[in-house]
Amino acid sequence: MEQVRNIGEIIYKEMKQNGVSLLEGFVEDVSGGGRYNSGLEIIIESKGDEFIYKGINLREYDELLKMKYLYRSGASRGTDVTPTAKVTEIKKTFKGKIVKAFPEAIEFSEIKFKQESDTLKGMYDCILKNLDSIENDLLIKEKEIPKKEGLFITAVLQVYGNRLYVGDFQLFKEKIVHDALKKFHYSKTNEKDVYKDKATCSLCLNVKEDIFGRVSVFRFFTIDKPGYISSGFDYEGAWRNYPVCKECAIKLELGKTYLDKNLVFSFYGRKYYLIPKPVYTKDLSKTLKKYKLLNSDDVIEVKEKYSGIEEKIIKFLAKEENSLSYDLMFIESKNAALNILLNIEDVSPSRFKKIYSALKEIRYMEFFEDKKVSFQLLNNVFPRDKYNKYFLDVIDGIISDRRVDYSFLMKFFDEYIIDAFKRYEKDEFSKDKDSYNTATFRVFSFLYFLNYLNLFRVKEGGREMKLDNKIWNIKDFCNREAMFEDFFKCSNPFFEEDAKKAVFLTGYLTRKLLNIQFAKDGRKPFLSKLKGLKLSKKDIKRLIPEIQNKLWEYKNEGYGEEFSLISKYMITSNELKSISDLDIPFYFSLGMNMVDNFIFKEERTSKDK
Repeated sequence: MEQVRNIGEIIYKEMKQNGVSLLEGFVEDVSGGGRYNSGLEIIIESKGDEFIYKGINLREYDELLKMKYLYRSGASRGTDVTPTAKVTEIKKTFKGKIVKAFPEAIEFSEIKFKQESDTLKGMYDCILKNLDSIENDLLIKEKEIPKKEGLFITAVLQVYGNRLYVGDFQLFKEKIVHDALKKFHYSKTNEKDVYKDKATCSLCLNVKEDIFGRVSVFRFFTIDKPGYISSGFDYEGAWRNYPVCKECAIKLELGKTYLDKNLVFSFYGRKYYLIPKPVYTKDLSKTLKKYKLLNSDDVIEVKEKYSGIEEKIIKFLAKEENSLSYDLMFIESKNAALNILLNIEDVSPSRFKKIYSALKEIRYMEFFEDKKVSFQLLNNVFPRDKYNKYFLDVIDGIISDRRVDYSFLMKFFDEYIIDAFKRYEKDEFSKDKDSYNTATFRVFSFLYFLNYLNLFRVKEGGREMKLDNKIWNIKDFCNREAMFEDFFKCSNPFFEEDAKKAVFLTGYLTRKLLNIQFAKDGRKPFLSKLKGLKLSKKDIKRLIPEIQNKLWEYKNEGYGEEFSLISKYMITSNELKSISDLDIPFYFSLGMNMVDNFIFKEERTSKDK
């Protein structure tokens, strides 16, 4: 909160220096950054004391009219502050937001702005008389707008050919500021003030007048439930939970608005605030100007082999000096409330550099140069609507350099590979889902990335990892054992246990057999022996002699060295004692999908037959 206040303090100072009013700081962009780009203007003409409905004018949003539209959101189920509103559904927005905004405005300052109040009464009566016609005209105009494009509605008064917008009424200008400040201390639901005339502000730590108790730009607590109230059941005394002075409340609001406009990003569909925290507060203004570039179209895009905006930001932060750190606050909008899902604090540029460098170095290894090495796997395995918490937990571990639970991840990675295997069994192709080959290598590359960062904490200190080979050719080795052992050594630390080597080679020979069956009969009947890839150690022991017998049946007896190696690894691993059943689908699949990485003079490659 302190850093958001600091950002707001800079904005507040700049506003004063540039003669910008507090009103402009509280007015929101009704286009939502271009998402609501079409406006439906309800035209009411004034002729003396008569108000006449003239129809609906469709126009494109104009940023120069921001202060004319004078939009500020209200409660999701209530009205907005003025009769300008973003459309969810035409009928609901028109009746629930636009129509109801008039009596609230009239009641707000009927005496101080009597002339404007009388004008609003005339407009309101006109709208009520033409309610059905206006609603029907809005629905007709809506059809002229592309379905995926958002729109907003506003009321416009036409007087002698001139059009007056919401922002031309002084009444609405004062109401915007009044309501913005009022929400910091008044609960409309409970009809009570949470306020102290004088106390210590929890942010600036100064004794101030006008202390508010409902200042919460992020929803990390609520005083609408007794358990959150430090004063027991005394709602009006709940200011003690989080006392904030008027000035700090304004700065928080301005800071939050700045974040929404300039420093909110998406990480595979999950929104987060990037909050820079320079060591020296005096550097914050310069930092904010620099970071505006991240949302600019003028930023030089990273090479196509990097994954869009997510890695563009990581690359940008990796170049910074360690004179600042960052908070990454993942957020979710729900029922007009902004909930904090995860807040990763004090991340240094050197950490981003380590993450980005790891991705870059792995991608430039010959083995992975045509593989999909990215965070996309996590998004595939942990979809936002089902496993968002797991996705964020893993991201937290990666960015914070905390241990990632290998066993937990492998349960989901196994399911992902098995799901792809089912499509392989049925010879199905889906443009929206990974093939068996792609899924296997996507998992391998991500596990390699996590190992590269030592996030499984398997061993203390660093280890050299460099899988530079892509093809192992028998002509470069004295025998097949030397060839496979070279791969195992290059794949450090994945094959430090002989049990994993045995499972890998079993998968490798299984694919060899399937390719032979397909080449001879156009079918792969041995697939039925693989139990949908839900294999255990017992299944691996069963499969080994079955594969050998089938190869003999097809008169392919040239795999004696491989079977000898498997027997050797079975003995040294005490019959696969050191491997978990959790690892078997992955290592078996890796073997199945690497048949083309091992070249023998007499064989042709047969990728994904």
